[in-house]
Amino acid sequence: MSTRIVRLIQLIVGVLVATVLVSPSWAQDSIKDARQKRDSAVNAQANAAAQIDFLRAQDADVAEAVQQVNLAVSAQQARVETAQQGLASAEQEAAAQNALVAEAQTRIAGVRAQVGDLLVEDYMGRSAQDATAILHSPNLVEGLQRAALLDAVSTDRRRLTSTLRGLQADLDAALQAANNAVEQAQHYRAEIATELAALQTRLADQQRLKVELERRIADWRKKQDQLLKDSANLSAFILKEQARILGAAAGAPSAASVQGFIMPLKGAITSGFGMRRHPVYGDVRMHTGVDIDGRTGDPIVAAKEGRVIFAGVYGGYGNCVVIQNGTSVSTLYGHLSSIDVTVGNAVNKGEFIARVGMTGVATGSHLHFEVRINGEPKDPMLFLP
Repeated sequence: MSTRIVRLIQLIVGVLVATVLVSPSWAQDSIKDARQKRDSAVNAQANAAAQIDFLRAQDADVAEAVQQVNLAVSAQQARVETAQQGLASAEQEAAAQNALVAEAQTRIAGVRAQVGDLLVEDYMGRSAQDATAILHSPNLVEGLQRAALLDAVSTDRRRLTSTLRGLQADLDAALQAANNAVEQAQHYRAEIATELAALQTRLADQQRLKVELERRIADWRKKQDQLLKDSANLSAFILKEQARILGAAAGAPSAASVQGFIMPLKGAITSGFGMRRHPVYGDVRMHTGVDIDGRTGDPIVAAKEGRVIFAGVYGGYGNCVVIQNGTSVSTLYGHLSSIDVTVGNAVNKGEFIARVGMTGVATGSHLHFEVRINGEPKDPMLFLP
């Protein structure tokens, strides 16, 4: 799972939305397929995120897993809302079609009654009497009038029969539409049940990942607080050792003490001195040195000649070496995998002293390098070449 994949999914979503607005009806099936593929991709990533191994995962992995599950929860909620809207529409359609069914049934009953009346008249012989009357009428005009009346009756019968057939067709169509709407409503009800069950699973994953991420954030903040305390304690320790070993009280460093530094490790500066924002958690904390990229086991050399005043484990610094480099100036090398000097050793500039590691509060292999004046951390880049 990578940020690039997340951005790709977001891009696909945007393209799909734009396509829906301009696509003709014949393109809707392909749009539906694309949506299903998009949802499948989101679900696949969320499933993978939910299976993350907290014991082995890095903080960034957990944060990205939370992001993936959040995307899946949003998509799942959207599907539930869509199904609920579909159910409401289906139920409205069923109600409308049932109303049409009732109306058609009422109209059919009325037409059937009219047809029944005509049939009764025929059965009683009205038409035959009218025909006989025409044949025996002494007045031709009166006979023709009676013939017209007979034709009108036949026409009414045909009209009513045609109307009845039309109404019956309307009734059949309304009944079919009502049945379809009811089936569609049942389909949406089942879909809502399925989507809600899936949503509950996603919400559980979301909560579990959120708790883990919050635990890691709290743990990181605790370690950072401890690291700041370690830095303050280290300042006092350096001042004490400086006065004890060199017999020098706090004061301005000599020009020689702040010149002639070399890089302690060949690598890129991955994090500078000063206030910095955590790449995952977003917290802003003071960084009392610079981080130099390196692989575990890479050799580290003294940035300047001096005497080792500390070599061992120092809180969040992990394995650590502190060298007094002259009046009021000292350098610190932290997160070491191994230490190759002891307290009291005099070291030359460029002499091998330790190896890169990730002990203490560290998220990866690197060298944490500090320069301190009278125990207070200063930007090492003011001294390094």
